[in-house]
Amino acid sequence: MLALDLLVQLLTKDPTTYEHSWRVARLARAMAASISLTEEDTHSLIQGCLFHDIGKLLLPKSLLHKPSPLTSYEVETVKTHVNYGVLLLQAAYVKDVKTLHTVQFHHERWDGTGYPHGRRKHQIPLFARICSVLDAYDVMTMDRPYSPALDAEAARRELANHRGTQFDGDLVELFLSLPEALTV
Repeated sequence: MLALDLLVQLLTKDPTTYEHSWRVARLARAMAASISLTEEDTHSLIQGCLFHDIGKLLLPKSLLHKPSPLTSYEVETVKTHVNYGVLLLQAAYVKDVKTLHTVQFHHERWDGTGYPHGRRKHQIPLFARICSVLDAYDVMTMDRPYSPALDAEAARRELANHRGTQFDGDLVELFLSLPEALTV
């Protein structure tokens, strides 16, 4: 199996997550350009962001689109997607450590309250910290079964409100400095 096959499976199982993944990857391209990453690192960041939710392939579809709040058991089940994602990518012969770390650690939080390991600040790989900001922004700006989308300005305010707790404040500032046309 190749990584491309995983994307095809995601499109078939969950078009919403597939589209979200591509939007996050597009945002990653803009962020990479703004910090002048090398071509190799740009590829790693974009690939990590594209595949950040690929582990959701192994979760029940009913759980991914549940229109009501998740139970504590269901929340713990959803959290497994980061480790499943790494396993799926390794099975698809993805060996790029930065990509794998982006997938595994994109739900860690700057203040250490995230998952899967409760890493904090610079213990979280840079590309995972970037993906966290981009993922959150995109999720906030899309309709969900349990909440309506925020407009771009409201989502940007939410990111700003959570810098230094959920997100690396410097990366939030960098994202907020991007031309708005790149983030919609």
